[in-house]
Amino acid sequence: MKYYILLALFLMLTVPAHADDLFNGMDCNGTTPIPEEYEMAYFKLVPKTETYYLPGETITLGNATSPYVNYVYRDKKFKNKDIPLFGNENITNTLRYLQNTYGQPHYAKDHAYCWPTEDYAICLKRFEFHLAKVGVFCRDQIFKHKESPNKKSEYSSQQ
Repeated sequence: MKYYILLALFLMLTVPAHADDLFNGMDCNGTTPIPEEYEMAYFKLVPKTETYYLPGETITLGNATSPYVNYVYRDKKFKNKDIPLFGNENITNTLRYLQNTYGQPHYAKDHAYCWPTEDYAICLKRFEFHLAKVGVFCRDQIFKHKESPNKKSEYSSQQ
């Protein structure tokens, strides 16, 4: 929970960049319907989240290429785009591309790097030496946090 609070603070206090090229016309306001040519890759019941992909779609970030692009919808509204990265060279090249395009990350800790923009947040998380993921998130989804009325958040219990 502390990570999300720090990330939210960084996002609120930073200078915007442009991430439109990574979103390919997807709309964070939820007005983008799920295209018919997309195929479902994963379904999660709580919260109702559906992950789709477009067969054959690849993405190139600088000198790095990912053979997969996943589109995540929550309650039929577009939430984020996930780009898995495989191989140390692809991960390093993607990190260099993001730094060259968006500048130094505004958050860099525990192999996670984030670049906030006006409408989006671009994050690269390295899980292992040869495995990482780039997430391009709608900014409003980051600040949405649903809690039950009887449960206090970790942040509120520390005050």
